[in-house]
Order: sequence, then structure tokens, then C-alpha cells
Amino acid sequence: MNCRKRIQDEKRDFMSLIAYTVSLLVLALGMCFYTLPDWGMVSIGMPLAIVGLVLVLLSWVLQRRLAGKGAPNIDFRFVAKVVYSVVALLVFGGGFALITAGNFVLGLALGLIGLVLIIGIIPVTVGLKNKKS
Repeated sequence: MNCRKRIQDEKRDFMSLIAYTVSLLVLALGMCFYTLPDWGMVSIGMPLAIVGLVLVLLSWVLQRRLAGKGAPNIDFRFVAKVVYSVVALLVFGGGFALITAGNFVLGLALGLIGLVLIIGIIPVTVGLKNKKS
């Protein structure tokens, strides 16, 4: 019985892995098309990246459904964590964009601030817990 449960869990995890991999590849390809004008596919890149984001969201829903977790409780703390994570990633990405555009000093400063914010995502979303032995 335990072996059957483990195999079922492995199938569930493998399906989630495949769904996330495909959706993130579509997202990355769309971003590459959009940001590399040498390829001449800027008009295809943005819609493809949006499709990739939708697929990532659907993969998340699939993962929660396969795990039997149901819908998440959306409250103020959940929304604040999502907003913090998105802002941290946008600041970090904005730093990279400024560096590639030629504004190295401002881009580096913004990228470092974004990196600190990204490192802060872990304690903000999971929390810091002291283990007492």
C-alpha cells in the first residue's frame, strides 16, 4: 500500500514538473523573441510570453489540484507577499535592463537593491523560525 502511494506521488510530481517546464520554456522563448530585435520576432514575443505566464498559472493550479490542496486562502498577507515578490523581481530586472541599455552605474545600484529584495523574499514568504532544541 505504501509503495502504491509513493508511485502515485511520483507521477503527480512528474506531471507538475513537465507542466512547469513546458510553460517556463514558452515564457522564456517569448521573452527572448521580444528582447532580441536581431531575431526579428518582436511582434510574436509579447503574446508568446503572455501565453507562457498563463501556462505557469495553469501549472500552479494543476499542481495544487493534484496535491489535493484546493484553492489558496487569499487574504491581505497573501496579496502583500505576492506584491512584494513581484516588486523585488521588477527592481532586479530593471537593473539588468538599465545595464544593457548602457546606464551601468544606475543599473548596478538598482540590480543590487533588487538582489537584496529577492533574498528577502524567503523570510517574507516563509518566515524566520527559531528552532529550540
